[in-house]
Amino acid sequence: MTLPRLSRHILVVFALWLGASLAAQADTFNDLDSAQLDTAAKSLQDLDTTLQQPGLSKDTLQKLQDETQPLALSLQRVLDHLTPRLAAQKAQLDQLGAPPAPKAAPEAPDVAAERVTRQKAFDDLDALIKRANLLIVQNQQAQAMIAARLRARLAASLLQRESSLASPALWQKALGELPGDVTTLRDMAGAWLAQTNATLAGWRAPMFWGLLAAVVALYWPVTRGTRRVAFRRPTTEPPTPLQKILAAWRVFFVVAAFPLAAVVIIGALAQGFGIIDIDLKSQPLVRAFFFAALRIEIAAGLAQALLAPGRHEWRLLNVDDGTATQVQRTILIVTAVVSFGRIAASLGELEQASGTTQIFLRGLCAFAAAIAITTALWIGQKDEDETEQVFGPRTSQTVNWFGLLRTILWAVVLLIFAACLGGYLTLSSFMVDQVIWIGGVGAFATMLVMLIDCTLGRGMTGTSAFGHRAMLSTGLSREAFEQFAILTSGIARVVIFITAVLAALAPWGVQSADITGYLYAAFFGFKIGDVTISLSRVFFTLVVFLAAYAATRAVERWLEVSFLPHTRLDFGLRNAIKTSIGYVGRILALGLALAYLGVDFAKIAIVAGALSVGIGFGLQSIVNNFVSGLILLWERAIRVGDWISVGSNEGIVRRINVRSTEIETFDRAAVVIPNSDLVAGVVKNFVRTDKTGRIKLTVPVNMAADPQRVREILLDVAANNKSVLQKPTPLIVFSEMTGTTFNFEFYCYVSDILSVKSITSELNFEIYRRFKKETLFDAPPPVMNVNLPGLESQGFILREPPKAKKPDGPPPGSEPA
Repeated sequence: MTLPRLSRHILVVFALWLGASLAAQADTFNDLDSAQLDTAAKSLQDLDTTLQQPGLSKDTLQKLQDETQPLALSLQRVLDHLTPRLAAQKAQLDQLGAPPAPKAAPEAPDVAAERVTRQKAFDDLDALIKRANLLIVQNQQAQAMIAARLRARLAASLLQRESSLASPALWQKALGELPGDVTTLRDMAGAWLAQTNATLAGWRAPMFWGLLAAVVALYWPVTRGTRRVAFRRPTTEPPTPLQKILAAWRVFFVVAAFPLAAVVIIGALAQGFGIIDIDLKSQPLVRAFFFAALRIEIAAGLAQALLAPGRHEWRLLNVDDGTATQVQRTILIVTAVVSFGRIAASLGELEQASGTTQIFLRGLCAFAAAIAITTALWIGQKDEDETEQVFGPRTSQTVNWFGLLRTILWAVVLLIFAACLGGYLTLSSFMVDQVIWIGGVGAFATMLVMLIDCTLGRGMTGTSAFGHRAMLSTGLSREAFEQFAILTSGIARVVIFITAVLAALAPWGVQSADITGYLYAAFFGFKIGDVTISLSRVFFTLVVFLAAYAATRAVERWLEVSFLPHTRLDFGLRNAIKTSIGYVGRILALGLALAYLGVDFAKIAIVAGALSVGIGFGLQSIVNNFVSGLILLWERAIRVGDWISVGSNEGIVRRINVRSTEIETFDRAAVVIPNSDLVAGVVKNFVRTDKTGRIKLTVPVNMAADPQRVREILLDVAANNKSVLQKPTPLIVFSEMTGTTFNFEFYCYVSDILSVKSITSELNFEIYRRFKKETLFDAPPPVMNVNLPGLESQGFILREPPKAKKPDGPPPGSEPA
């Protein structure tokens, strides 16, 4: 066996071994993916069985919804793992090609066996992908069903009609059951104390009560000390916006954090000594007290931070002192009322308080909160003409956000009153809760936006100390750094706004799992045919394009600065090379980005074919100009730096773009000419072959002058001017004789056509000086005697011109007699 045949057999054996190894590895991966799909299918089957049961509670539905999100992530990971493997198998099958026709020559057995193996792997992967897609659709349907049932439960509970708050029967029944409910609460408190004393046996009781007393004793001095440090004091100079927003955040954390820390410490002590369970879901009353403290302290912190009662110079909102105090008082009252209503509702969850008392207290708290808001709106309103006196017409209009907020609050309180009187007490309580929730979200978002504006929008400028240091450390210019800061500030504003909207919509049925699902679908995308559209893929596609574009710009810069200046190519050719490489690089960058996105050039060709009619009619001029621009770059009939004339426009070519060419006229005006006009029209290029220019002067002299002397003077003027070329030799043409002048044409050449005007002026000045010196302008006109026979008989009398008058006295230069 020869060496080439032995090598070929070795390569075939190695290829078969490698194919078998890859196939075994692929089978292992397929088994793992199939096992994950089996687990997901079992979970979806159990979830579907549970959903078929009627009357599921809100907690059960929420638990099921929480289970669907990890399932979606697991299925998406399997699909992402299988998709590139399927594409690789398809590419390998395409390389092997289709099997031969029945009447064609048989192919090699190795190729046929390899095709069978690859086809089986492709079919297995395709089946797994189809199954994964099916399970993803089932999971999405389950999520939609759960969300719909949660919203239906919310709507049913809100629209459930009960007794009107104005009904005497409701008041009578609630007041009648009130003593029993008080007794129940007293018994519960006594049982809890007895259980606490039984739990705190021995040394545990004095230690617990001692620690609790220490926390209560330290609360007031610590709170007062921190407030003295954090609270804003009057200043002689007005604080900057950054100082105001930082002080507001400091006040918010002091007012809200320390009381909440005290509540958390007390709860930790109770849980540590075994008095209560740390799981708030199993302790509705404890949960109600905890969230009531949380709600009140956060509301107090936000009100103190935004309104700064008594400290108008530190106030973030543009309101007066009276309005700030009234709004702060109303916020605290409404929050306390809502918290009391939540605590009353938690008693119903214990199943030891009557439902009538719970409904009555919920509606009564909503009505009281609406009265508090109405009082604040009525007292806080002011005459706009008195508060906003403007001399003369208004020059600008701004949105009156406070007026819009007052209008919305009036509409809300009227709906709350109507719901209470109409018997929809749950709806009224829900609306009051939303006033507090949306107000807190809006206040928190407002403070975040102000902080972003002051730190990024104003603090990260090139003139500030922090911005200057950051600019020096990053190496960015001032303009680029400020643009980055403004762009970051804008993105942060959008993120804050979207987060605030989603948070405000959460109590209306848009659950956290829904929001996560929306974000997941947006990030990981959806499929259109074979192309997956997602934020992550679009982001990385943009990264690939920008990286390729940056590489193209680097190559263009290297050619322009480093390589091309050291060649003997003229400037126009260098610009054509640089621009053409830039076009090729941009096309490659776009191709790489589209390839990462999953759009190949075959699909682009199909789309281009479908849009050919539209391109032919709508984009005809753009395509024409683009092709004309390529022709200009490679034909080089017009180059950057050429002096051209197109119609009435004349100037220097400054830039040849894809669609148009820009020329700069001698008046320093920029004229943009479509490339198609330059290719199809008549263009005069003054410097197409070289920059040599010709000067043509018309020189008229008196007929008394000697033409030969005139020629000598003009040639001498040309010879003495250093800018006039001697090759080609200057040319003097005696072009015409009129009745009074001899006309000469003076031709000469200069090396730079751009200097024609200035050299023409120099030559004119010099010719005038020489002619003046030679008195060629001062000679009298010649006398012409014309004798034509027969003119006298017809009445024409030819007279000789008058003789010159003899001067008085002797002629110049003679001696007197």
